[in-house]
Amino acid sequence: LTTTLSTAPTAPLLVEAGAAHGSAFNAVHASAFWVTLGRLVRADPAQRKWVQDNPGALEPGCDTTLRLLPTLEPRELANIAHGMASAGVSGSHRQWAGLWSGIAAAAQPTLGTFRTGELKDLAWAFATSGVLQPPLRDALAVEAVERLECAEDGRLEAIERGSAVRSRRRRRGRGHRACCVGRYP
Repeated sequence: LTTTLSTAPTAPLLVEAGAAHGSAFNAVHASAFWVTLGRLVRADPAQRKWVQDNPGALEPGCDTTLRLLPTLEPRELANIAHGMASAGVSGSHRQWAGLWSGIAAAAQPTLGTFRTGELKDLAWAFATSGVLQPPLRDALAVEAVERLECAEDGRLEAIERGSAVRSRRRRRGRGHRACCVGRYP
């Protein structure tokens, strides 16, 4: 099923496959569906137009993804959000707004378990789609600051030249490594 979804040549055929097999979807299938839709839309303006002209056609994909939200890991949440944003699926349509809200609610309490690339993709997707609301935005900002503080010296060489970073560390009385031993994958 993953191969069928990821090799669909057009958005209508992908949506058709998703509707036909949605009851058999798991987290990987939902991720493959949205990632493929995003890839198709980015590659071909005709696919983007089809998605824009047929928002109701995505309703089964939205419903299936909502059903699977409790089972989604950070990778799938980030991939789904990134695929949706790449496909131009924004919060402007009622059925999509619910899915964006569901993804935000599922992701926010687990941001600390996201890998850095997943966190970046999630933030980009919400910002691009125009649905980044304060609770998730603020949680993403806190997580990003924590990760910057925990980055290795070489990765922060340019930033560490700034006195604000050094001053903050002195006020806390610890180096940036103290908070992150074993925390991030």
